[in-house]
Amino acid sequence: MTDETKMPRLTMRDIFQSVAGVFNLDHGLLRTLLDLAVRPGQFFHRYFHVQRSTYTPPLTLLLLMLAGIVLCSRHLLPVDHTYSPNFILTIAATNDHELAILQLLREYDDVVRLLLVPITSAMSFALFRKQQWFFAEHLVFNAYIQAFHFFLMILFVPASLGNMEWVAGLACLLFFYYAYLQCMDGNRFLIIAKATVVVIISNLLFACLIYPFELVVASRTA
Repeated sequence: MTDETKMPRLTMRDIFQSVAGVFNLDHGLLRTLLDLAVRPGQFFHRYFHVQRSTYTPPLTLLLLMLAGIVLCSRHLLPVDHTYSPNFILTIAATNDHELAILQLLREYDDVVRLLLVPITSAMSFALFRKQQWFFAEHLVFNAYIQAFHFFLMILFVPASLGNMEWVAGLACLLFFYYAYLQCMDGNRFLIIAKATVVVIISNLLFACLIYPFELVVASRTA
């Protein structure tokens, strides 16, 4: 018989403590979102060099926020709109063909959104080589940024309902530049220029990723 360290029985108090830990200002989800919003430079310095256990892991946060925005997109927004993380690529369906594309995008948009993270990371790794970050650090950096974009989009769902999607798009774009300026070393104008290249290429790649879906829909509606 092997010796095993016995854990105490799980109680409702343990569950309540776990839930309360999510909103703890010293660690957990709320601390992660607050530090990302207010001081992203210090956030990533602490995560890379000091203490990672304080924050929600990037993949966990990304998937949690993704689930939230997909839930909002499918159940709160009108059927002829989709809420995209790629700086709010909003599609208004004006005919059956566009509506079919929109419905297909909603079906697969979680895959497309997650694919953007390594693509954006590869671009930032190539453009910010002087930062001397490993690719893994760029991957974490962009995963957290994408996760915070999802969080902003959840906050601005009411604006989308009022046909003001651009407000959420502007908030995501401003945070994107703010994070890069806080975290990347060098001339501020050069950082903004490189970050703009990342934005443009990300949007182009997003369009390329959804193009096969459009072909599938075109073949279905032909």
